[in-house]
Amino acid sequence: MLRNSRMLCNRIAIYATFLFSIFIPVDAQVQPVGVGGGVGVNLADHMLIKYAEKSLHGTPTERIDGSPYLSDEYAKGEIYSDHGKYSDVMIRYNIFADHLEFRLNNAVYILDPNPKIMRKVQLGDLTLVVDQIETSLPPGLFILLDSGKITLLLKKVIVFREKQEPKAIETTGKPARYATAPDVMYLRIGNEKLTKVTNLKKMIATFPDHNEEMMQFAKEKKISSNKPDELKLLVNYYNNYK
Repeated sequence: MLRNSRMLCNRIAIYATFLFSIFIPVDAQVQPVGVGGGVGVNLADHMLIKYAEKSLHGTPTERIDGSPYLSDEYAKGEIYSDHGKYSDVMIRYNIFADHLEFRLNNAVYILDPNPKIMRKVQLGDLTLVVDQIETSLPPGLFILLDSGKITLLLKKVIVFREKQEPKAIETTGKPARYATAPDVMYLRIGNEKLTKVTNLKKMIATFPDHNEEMMQFAKEKKISSNKPDELKLLVNYYNNYK
């Protein structure tokens, strides 16, 4: 069911990309008009295809624990693209499917992380950007932690665990569930490709300059390579270092 839903979403995303590519630039709020009923200022007008939630996720007949979302609740945000800015969009981030969902008139729309459709999403204090780890991989959504000479990105990961049948000594098994996996940090020096952060010393060694100063700062602040807030502190210090 989940596999089929993701394949369906991918097909629609390709179609939506084509529709959006003929869009005339705007800078407007999303208005409560029907699909095709706007005049070029409605984000939904350029998606055209809409889904009810049961179409997105199927109609589960069995219990599924956990959530695929950063937050189950929709929140007001802004979507930036080459075509303009869309304000007051009620959106949520589906980490598992790696796309945005936005609600309008009791319908749910899919917004795939395609740079032709969007570049950046502002969701409260959170900034999501579209980027690509390798050219052979599709673009994805990343949380922007800091930018400048060095860009630091965080990739949220949620995996789906199939249900487990009861073992010989058990009366019940374990339900299917969405499980949170460790965050993955990525670094970009200038316009170079993203590199995965695995080791603090190796990370600092890739900095273009001020390596000794950054290492000293990391020691003083006891920075760990697996703590995003601490890496953000280090990168921010570097980007503002004089």
